Amino acid sequence: MKQKLVAWFSARNARERMMIMLMGFALLWVVVYYGLWQPLQTAIDNGKTAINRARETQTWMQTQALQHDLRVRRTLAANPDQALRESLKASKLAPTQLSVQGQKTTLTLEPVALATLWQWYVSLNRASGIQLESITLTPLAKNDGALKVEMTLFWSKSV
Repeated sequence: MKQKLVAWFSARNARERMMIMLMGFALLWVVVYYGLWQPLQTAIDNGKTAINRARETQTWMQTQALQHDLRVRRTLAANPDQALRESLKASKLAPTQLSVQGQKTTLTLEPVALATLWQWYVSLNRASGIQLESITLTPLAKNDGALKVEMTLFWSKSV
């Protein structure tokens, strides 16, 4: 096969050989351009678009977290239990029950106003990263606006 192709190419005159070589080079260039260059460029452009979209999404999520006062997702305090106790003391909240089990704390507060509870939790979360796992609010009949609060807080290890 190769010898037939060489014989066919040799049988052509110099002008035809030059034209065949130029057409072969042009065909090779077209194959490289459309077979390699264009797909690579498209993949690069798609990658850049995906990165920009991810950056925009991250910026939007951070903006939304700030606007909606979302809680912190990592523990900031070196000793979360101590941070919790200091926060309760600073907010003048005295839990009737407080038990710490590993990385969880269960506490009961009564009586407490909802606004006071909310302010305490937001400041606690921002300062230490302690998060709310569950909460039960029970209105107290003897005090209007006062609640009995049973809550479980947790934290993860600092990174």
